[in-house]
Amino acid sequence: MGEHTSGAGAPDDPLHPRALFFRSEARVRLGPDIYQDAVFTVDRDFVVRGLNQSAERMYGIDEASVVGHDIGERFPPEVSAQMHEYLGRVLAGEALVPFEAVRHRQDDGKRFHVLVSASPLVDDQHEIVGVAMFSRPIDDLVAARGQLRAENERFAVAASVGGVGTWEVDFDTGALTGSAEYHRMNLNPPDSPPESWESLMSHFDLTSRQKLEEFIASDEMELVHEYQLMRDPTNIRIIEVAGRKVPGVPGSRGRMVGVSWDVTERRNADRRLAEMQQRFRNVFDNSVAPMAIMDGDTRIVMANDAHCALLGYSRDELIGTDVRLVTIDEEHDLTEMRIAMLRHGQIPPPVERCVRRKDGSLVWVASTISMLRPPNPDDPGEFLLQLRDVTQDRETAEQLRHLADHDSLTGLLNRRAFDRALASHVVDTSRGNRPAVGALLVLDLDHFKHYNDRYGHPMGDAVLAAVADVLRQRLRGTDAIGRLGGDEFAVLLPDVDIDSGQVIAADLVRLVGKRMASLAPDAAHPVTASIGLTDFSDRPDVEEVLRRADAALYEAKGLGRDRWVCRTA
Repeated sequence: MGEHTSGAGAPDDPLHPRALFFRSEARVRLGPDIYQDAVFTVDRDFVVRGLNQSAERMYGIDEASVVGHDIGERFPPEVSAQMHEYLGRVLAGEALVPFEAVRHRQDDGKRFHVLVSASPLVDDQHEIVGVAMFSRPIDDLVAARGQLRAENERFAVAASVGGVGTWEVDFDTGALTGSAEYHRMNLNPPDSPPESWESLMSHFDLTSRQKLEEFIASDEMELVHEYQLMRDPTNIRIIEVAGRKVPGVPGSRGRMVGVSWDVTERRNADRRLAEMQQRFRNVFDNSVAPMAIMDGDTRIVMANDAHCALLGYSRDELIGTDVRLVTIDEEHDLTEMRIAMLRHGQIPPPVERCVRRKDGSLVWVASTISMLRPPNPDDPGEFLLQLRDVTQDRETAEQLRHLADHDSLTGLLNRRAFDRALASHVVDTSRGNRPAVGALLVLDLDHFKHYNDRYGHPMGDAVLAAVADVLRQRLRGTDAIGRLGGDEFAVLLPDVDIDSGQVIAADLVRLVGKRMASLAPDAAHPVTASIGLTDFSDRPDVEEVLRRADAALYEAKGLGRDRWVCRTA
């Protein structure tokens, strides 16, 4: 700043900045013309006695228009009053801290922020004769502080939304400060007074209190811990904290800052899940139903005792092996198909399949599969495979089916099953593009009633069983043999012509007579067979073919029994 030679700012003026700066101990350290802050010198009447070049640039003024005027003339009334009050206290000898203010340039009205401070100016007798007022521009600081405040607000919102509480503990004073979310999770009412660290820890479980006290006294710097907050016995909360110590100045215990999460619901869910898993494991291990858990690659990861016993393998032999180890070749793709259905949200129905035991024997099982954990790109998932030995069930079902279609005494087809076979053959022969072959024989025992009445039902049953045995031995497996009721039998020869049928009818008459002669000898009333025979050459319906066979049978009876008669269309 250049030296002024006229007016109140003359260099011989004791309050001229240059004179004062080199006379005042406080100003010697600053140097008015090279100091970057704006500097005003003001006398005890608040009249500006000088200013530096930085003041001219910062406020958009020149020295000539300000020197000799009250410091408040260039500012709005409220700013002028503030400056008079502040400078007056400095002139009175008070040591005041700087304050922030908003100012406007005189030339263009531009708004800017400054940090204002003031120091007394003394003469040679150490009397306060004026004040040096300093203005430091802090626009960058204010902008950075605003940005930091906005960042803090965004962090606070994000932490609150995410259920994260932030906190700080001063180990010297025990003071505990925290965010609203932190106080909420620690069950502090919004209007409650600040709580000390020791007060909060008094609501912790004993183990957590001891651990935190040991951590504070140790050289460890970081802490991750969960504590039970028992402020309300009816609402115990589980809080997870992560904190770091921040060293203080020498002689200070420092402080710790950190974050907290209320993990009560998560831990309760973990506990319930663990209980469910344990219950499942108990059911799995102790179930009499064979069960195994396999992954999406069909490898067995768990198997219970019942599963091992069914297949004849030890648990160690099964774990890690492909479940298809026990399936027969033609069913290898069935397991993968059922897993694919589950992956696409479909529920595969139970299936019965044949599996191979370790000793090579086969056993039939009913198999169901369900998803325990869905697969994802990093995990093949897990599936529960349940088996039930149905070998005996299948045998029983087969026996029931056999009984439903077969005569219990002779083991031949019963009337219903034979009629079904006959009807099927009639349908086949009715098609014009197929040959109308086949023959039907109806056989009736001669004098059977007399024999049955004389020797009793057990002997009669033995005769019927023997006739059935004769029929099975003479006929082929493709022929349908049935007992129509009482002592009447029928034979369907599906693929023979009438000539072959006559040969078979003659053989049966002879063979039955021979067998009965040794089993039931009765010269007066010998048990023999009469047979009626017909064919399908005219493609008859069921009623017609039976009518012709019955007519041929009656004719054989009328001709003296122990013979066969053939009737065709």
